[in-house]
Amino acid sequence: MPATNYSDLLDGPSLYEGQIANLELAIVRTGVNADSTNGILTFGRAIAKGAGDKDVILPVDANSILMGIAVATDTFEKRSGFSINGDGDLGYPLNWAASYLVRGIIGVKVQQNVTPGSAVYWIHTPQTGQRKGQFRADADTNRAVQITNARFMKSGTAGSVVPLSINLA
Repeated sequence: MPATNYSDLLDGPSLYEGQIANLELAIVRTGVNADSTNGILTFGRAIAKGAGDKDVILPVDANSILMGIAVATDTFEKRSGFSINGDGDLGYPLNWAASYLVRGIIGVKVQQNVTPGSAVYWIHTPQTGQRKGQFRADADTNRAVQITNARFMKSGTAGSVVPLSINLA
């Protein structure tokens, strides 16, 4: 029987956190989730350099060194406290290999309205309702750090997922 209803393919979000947005050149590197404080490195969040050469963690403060954005994968079991955090977000379990995008376009959650002309900032000290590593369009006083070589590719409202172009390579 031929398909006659295509609405399920058109409804809902077309991009999720950590999803590489298109087939353009993307550079993805690999580290190890060494974030014993937060445990899970959530997909689509900014990740920073940890203590070891290959260690990556969620940002700690404004001095955190941005390594990239955690890329979504389905290579491990979805389990609360192991790969799903208290918010219900999926991410890399502690001590597992973690892939992060350094160049390309990836889906990220924004904490305020953004446009392609907005500056891009990653949050290191979140306020209520925000999470470490999410993105916004200003410094929020001193709670976020600008990424000068990144750009939102579409407009989005607070809480939505938008494509972000980044080039840290």
